Amino acid sequence: MRTRGVLTAGLTVVLLTAACSSDHGSVDPPAPDTHGWTALPAPPVRAPVLRRGQAAVWTGTEALVWGGLPVDTDGCFFTPQPDGAAWDPATRTWTAMAPSPIGARQDAEMLWTGSGAVLVGGRDPLADCDGRPGGALSSALFTPGPAGGSWTGLPDLPWPADAVVATSAWAGDRVLVWSPAQGGWGLRPGDPAWTALPTPGTEVTRPDGENAFATAHNVWTGAEWMVWSSEASTAGTVEAGLAYDPAAGSWRDVAVGPALAQGTDVVWTGNQVLAYDPLAGVLAHDPSSDRWSRGEEGPIPLLTTGSGNGGPVVTWAGTRLLVWGGSRERDLGRCIDGDGPDDSASDHGGVCNPATGPLGAVYDPATDEWTKITDGPWPRRTETAAVWTGRELLLAGGRDLEVERDGQPRPYPDAPAEAVVTFTPPA
Repeated sequence: MRTRGVLTAGLTVVLLTAACSSDHGSVDPPAPDTHGWTALPAPPVRAPVLRRGQAAVWTGTEALVWGGLPVDTDGCFFTPQPDGAAWDPATRTWTAMAPSPIGARQDAEMLWTGSGAVLVGGRDPLADCDGRPGGALSSALFTPGPAGGSWTGLPDLPWPADAVVATSAWAGDRVLVWSPAQGGWGLRPGDPAWTALPTPGTEVTRPDGENAFATAHNVWTGAEWMVWSSEASTAGTVEAGLAYDPAAGSWRDVAVGPALAQGTDVVWTGNQVLAYDPLAGVLAHDPSSDRWSRGEEGPIPLLTTGSGNGGPVVTWAGTRLLVWGGSRERDLGRCIDGDGPDDSASDHGGVCNPATGPLGAVYDPATDEWTKITDGPWPRRTETAAVWTGRELLLAGGRDLEVERDGQPRPYPDAPAEAVVTFTPPA
C-alpha cells in the first residue's frame, strides 16, 4: 500500500512582542496548529443548529446549507426546521436564507444551475411518526440575492406519496431525478410539469415487490447521466447500471461494478468515475471501456461488513478525492473508542465509529496514492453534508454514532460550536 505521511496545512504563528517598560521581551505562546481544520461560527438558523441529513451546494461564491433533522432525535419528539444559511468564505460570514416555501425534510439535495439552487427530494422526517407516506415530492428554486435571496416554487413530482427521489443531478439545462420504482424524470426551467424519461430497456424494479428499499448513485459527465440503481424487496433485489443521453433521448447499460455497495458514493473527475466503497476502498470506472478497476486500498479502516448507518463523505476536490467520516461495524463485537478501552457493541447500537486509524484521507488518482488527513476538531460522524468550495471542504452537521450508549442521557445536546467546520488541504 502506498500511503504518504500526514497532511499538516495549518501554520504555527509565533508573535514576539517587545515590552516597552522592561529590558526583557515577552513571547506569546504559539497559536495551536489546527492542521488545516477551522471551526466556523454557528449558522443563523433556528435551534437545533446541529443537524444531520442537510442539503448543501456550492454556488461559486457561497456554500448553501439547508434543512436536515435534529441529531438529538428521541423517538418522534422533535421539530424539523425548513430553514438554511449561506456561508461566504470571502467575508467569513453567514447570511440567513429567506424562508422556504416547502416543508421541512431530511436528505434532500440542492443542485446548482449556474444562477440558482434547485432543492429536490428528501423525506418528511415526521411521516413515519404520523403514519403517513414519507415522500417529499415538492421542490423549489432558491436564487441568492439581497436580504437572504428568494424562493420560487417548482412543480411537484407526479408520483405516489410514498415514492422518494433516490438521486438527482443538474444536467446543464434541466434537473434529472431517479427512483427505481418511478424511473427517470426531468424538469427544465419554466416547464409547467415534470416529464418522464424513456423507460430503460433493463429491468430496474420489481412491480410485485413489497417493502422495497431503494438506493442509487449518479454523476453527470457533461454528456451523459450515469445512474447506478438498486431496489431490494421481498421479491428480490434488482441492480442496474444505466447511462442516459439527453441529446439522443435514450439509455444504455453500464457495468454495475462496486457502485451499489452499502455506503458507497461516486464522483465525476472530468474523465472517469471514482467510487469509494467502505468495503473495498477506491475504484475507478472508465466510461469509454465500461470497465471498473481497483485502486490502492488506502489508510482508512474499512468496514468488515456493510453498515446502514451512513457512509463517509466523498468529495472531488478538483484533482484529488477527499474521504472523511462514516460508520463502521467491527467484527459485530466490540468497538474501540479511540481512547483505548473496548466497549460492548450493544452500547453503540451495534455500530462503531472507526476511531482506529485516521478519520480521513486524500486520494490522488494520477499517482494512485493516499495521504492521511490529520484528525480535526470533530469526532468521526455520519450523515454529514459536504461542500467543496474550490479551496476548502465545508462539513456541516452529522451525528457521532459512538455516543449512542445504553442508559445514557440524551446523546446529542445541541452544540452550535460543533455545527460546521472546514478543512483546507495543502496545495
